[in-house]
Amino acid sequence: MTSRFQLDEDIDAAVKSTLFVKAPESAYQAVYSPTRQLLRRIIVEEVEREMAQLAAIQKKYRTPALDRLFVFTGMLGNHTFFLLALPFLHVFGLGLFA
Repeated sequence: MTSRFQLDEDIDAAVKSTLFVKAPESAYQAVYSPTRQLLRRIIVEEVEREMAQLAAIQKKYRTPALDRLFVFTGMLGNHTFFLLALPFLHVFGLGLFA
């Protein structure tokens, strides 16, 4: 199956270098049964394929405004947000919501 999002060489190299840390295959062969090795290999290949597609999508639609939006919305679930926002709710008499 071909992807609608084609990667250029730079993205492909960047994605592969930042995916996740993997030990050499021999380390997994020493510990995993053949069935687990097969399942792991299938899952890792799928994750690498999907990460490459996501990188292409992000490159296509990335803008400074969207970057700021995602940074700010990402902070809403952050513990720092709760440490800063919840005391203000009490200060302004909205402790019921805190």
